[in-house]
Amino acid sequence: MFERYVGATPKWVLGRYRIHDALSELDSGYSGPLADLAARYGWFDQAHFTREFTELVGMPPSAYQP
Repeated sequence: MFERYVGATPKWVLGRYRIHDALSELDSGYSGPLADLAARYGWFDQAHFTREFTELVGMPPSAYQP
């Protein structure tokens, strides 16, 4: 039902929220390891985080991070 009314799966929506939370943290000046940031927002490893981040943002988090 969720997909029918929202137009996306719950997994997709939750993934976008996690990426947006990570983006907000990077925008706020986060300078720690990206692996820690990935773990904080629910990814099991940095590779999956980097892939999903790059798909949405258009660049890897290492390039986005100031």
